[in-house]
Amino acid sequence: MRKLYVCVALLAAGAVCGLSGRDALAQGKKDKDAGTIEISKGKDGKFRFSVRSADDKFLGGSGPKGLDSEKAARAAVDELKTVLAKAKLTKEKDAKKDRGAGTIEISAGKDGKFRFSIRDAEGKFLAGSGPQGFESEKAAKADLDDFKAVLAKGKVVLAK
Repeated sequence: MRKLYVCVALLAAGAVCGLSGRDALAQGKKDKDAGTIEISKGKDGKFRFSVRSADDKFLGGSGPKGLDSEKAARAAVDELKTVLAKAKLTKEKDAKKDRGAGTIEISAGKDGKFRFSIRDAEGKFLAGSGPQGFESEKAAKADLDDFKAVLAKGKVVLAK
């Protein structure tokens, strides 16, 4: 009986505060449609960006070479958005034939894992899925779709 009183008291306290159970749970969750493009400065002084889902999963990012400034990293993100809007998905062997506005290449590495990379019309690497790889081409495409969605809707933030 005592447990029942405690439960009722907790529910009443939540109602007084104006929070339903669903609202209270929603406060702790991030918007599933959002994510972030995080720009960070490495120990080498170079800037890189990473694309992360709303639940902070790494989806992809710039290459290991880095960029000279935060401004250059922001420009690279903007260029990536432009290229992704028009780029064609190609197999690695076909990518050099016709780059058009740019390409999205999905390829299997020596370890058998699949990765994606995005290149501009001249073939310059803009971003990729990272070294972890995926067990299947389908999984790489799914991650690529999430990557595109975050680039379309996510905020660009500077890492602390």
